[in-house]
Amino acid sequence: MKKKYIIAVISLWILSCASNDKAELGNIVGSINGQPVIPYAANKLYISPFTNQTGIPGYEEKIKQRIMEKIITGGRLAIAPVQADSDVILTGTIQSFQVQPIVIDSAGIIKKKRLLLITVISLINAQTGNYIFRSITVQAFKEFSDIEAPVTPITIAQDEVEQVLASRIALQVETGWYTSLKTGVEKGRK
Repeated sequence: MKKKYIIAVISLWILSCASNDKAELGNIVGSINGQPVIPYAANKLYISPFTNQTGIPGYEEKIKQRIMEKIITGGRLAIAPVQADSDVILTGTIQSFQVQPIVIDSAGIIKKKRLLLITVISLINAQTGNYIFRSITVQAFKEFSDIEAPVTPITIAQDEVEQVLASRIALQVETGWYTSLKTGVEKGRK
């Protein structure tokens, strides 16, 4: 981090020496804002109704509610009830809700399943209309069994996956990445 700072200072010094146009230097310095994903001045987030491609009626509203709870709990942003009152706008599509068999015994009985939720989200600066990030895929999953110990009913697995997905989306909105919430398997470790 210190090296990057020193390089930036040296670069600015060289630019200032090479140019007599102080306005040009001001433009360069102004373009290096050092802000996180959402601008410092942004206080209100509007969550547009998500598109639901799962075939589950009303599922987009359930996911939106969970995201709102995580955003509110985070405390960085307030939820704007209408887009006109917002500083940033979250849009998204729930692309997939899958229950996949992952362990099948010799008799053809599914011993273990994976519940997978996939969304694609974008964040827009409401003042400028520019994308802060666009079409980021956020997923969450859980491996479970509803017949072998520890027995986990699909409703419990679904609740856990929805909570993880909402946490990941909230962190993506607030910081620009959710890698700290990835599992060891997702990071390439077992």
